[in-house]
Amino acid sequence: MPSQIHHPREPHNRRQHHGNRSRILSWGIPVLFLVACLALFAGVLLILKPKITDNPSTEKNHKSIGKSSASGLWPVNVEPNLPHDPGGPDGVKDPQPDITAASSTSPDIATRATSIVQDFLEATSLEERLPLIITNRTPEDIAKSSLAGKLPNHLMPELERQITVPRELLTEFYYTATFPEVSAPHPRVIAILVRQRGDDSPPKVLADPFIDLFDGDISAFGASPFDGSRTFHVLAEPIPICSDLDVPEPEQRITMRLRPHENGEELASAYTRKVSQIGEMLNQPRSTLRWGQAHPCVVTVQWNRETPEQPFLELIRLDSLTWNH
Repeated sequence: MPSQIHHPREPHNRRQHHGNRSRILSWGIPVLFLVACLALFAGVLLILKPKITDNPSTEKNHKSIGKSSASGLWPVNVEPNLPHDPGGPDGVKDPQPDITAASSTSPDIATRATSIVQDFLEATSLEERLPLIITNRTPEDIAKSSLAGKLPNHLMPELERQITVPRELLTEFYYTATFPEVSAPHPRVIAILVRQRGDDSPPKVLADPFIDLFDGDISAFGASPFDGSRTFHVLAEPIPICSDLDVPEPEQRITMRLRPHENGEELASAYTRKVSQIGEMLNQPRSTLRWGQAHPCVVTVQWNRETPEQPFLELIRLDSLTWNH
């Protein structure tokens, strides 16, 4: 019988081979998994990385930011070449106005302005008020207004905003005056603008906005049809719809609420078409006049009688987006 040949090292080599393979699998698989994760992460970063491309509209977009000026209760940012642009003349860009709340207003400047508005409200005659006011009205018109005599009892005027426009050497002070005892058509709450140009000239009250808002002419003109058109200083609040079904084609119109103060009850409502210069301006992202915000404006209105049985007050023009015009 042939003798069996034994290979004593074979089991040892086989065990060593299996051990090496186990060690390779034990650290190789995690390494491969880590490499795969890093590759996946790098791919995601490559996809998300913003691409730098030549964008011909970038320069145009920067140039279309437009002008900045102080035209009321808010800073003005409007697109150039829009209708009724209140920015600087000849396309010159105004500097951004410095707008401060009443709590941070310079005490010396605010004290002078507050003293002026208090004297204006407490005066008992036109002669006392004339040195305190700025007006474009004739002396005869002023003499027929509420400024010719004593005003109703009022609360202490409150300074709401101070707006400084260095380019124009202009500082505006917006006050809230409250007359708790008055009745319609006089508003109980009214905005008053005190203006100062330069450091040497004293601040003065703009009388024309006060007369337009306080004397009741807007309410009277908007109450029933009148002939001709009228121009008023108001705080105009545009609303993108017309909810008055007595106005012809209400779905095609927007509403302009004419207020005496940004939080005051409206004195009248005027309407204009959505497809118009005013509608175009309101739909611009940087328009001075913005939906749902009352802004100091000069507006011209008239009674529209194209549909005789449905007359309505029509906004025919925005003369200015500031009371300083």
